[in-house]
Amino acid sequence: MGIQFKIGMRTLKTLIAVAICIITLSFVGVQDPFFACIATIFVIQGDKDGSVKNAKNRVWGTAYGSIVSNIVLVCLSFLPYNAYVQTLATCLSIFLVIQMALFFKKPAAIFPGCIVLCAILCTTTNIQTPLLYAIKRTAYTLYGAIVGLVINLYVCPYQPTAADIMEDLADEIAEDTREAMEAIEAIEKNTEKSA
Repeated sequence: MGIQFKIGMRTLKTLIAVAICIITLSFVGVQDPFFACIATIFVIQGDKDGSVKNAKNRVWGTAYGSIVSNIVLVCLSFLPYNAYVQTLATCLSIFLVIQMALFFKKPAAIFPGCIVLCAILCTTTNIQTPLLYAIKRTAYTLYGAIVGLVINLYVCPYQPTAADIMEDLADEIAEDTREAMEAIEAIEKNTEKSA
């Protein structure tokens, strides 16, 4: 019994999208395509809807994390650096990113937003210009998300099988049945109250 490798279409699409990110960004002088590659991997899903949803969440999260971290960095520039200040600033900033994502009804953007925020706030000693870093990080993430989305949607697009369609149909029937049962129960309760 040996090791078996499964190379599916999603794996191939991921490899193609990462290669495109690395090659195209190197042509324009970007030496670190890390964030574009992460975004493209994050976006490629087994279906169209999942890919579109993940692309939006990644971009929104990156925007939230970048905005909050840059505001915090400006504020921190007036304080002496130490681990306690950084800890307090990072924790409060994560709270702000979470609240911002919830306010805009984008809870799935919390994870990527907090990652971006920590990447910016926790590496500021290595970054000469945090605002430029945040802008580049957002642009590279957006580029990676677009590449992943385009590859996933147009290179051998996902075609649902009959089993997938039947499963979706069964889920819809179950949801409709549950809603109908809740409506019947509500009617029965109202009838009992009025009787």
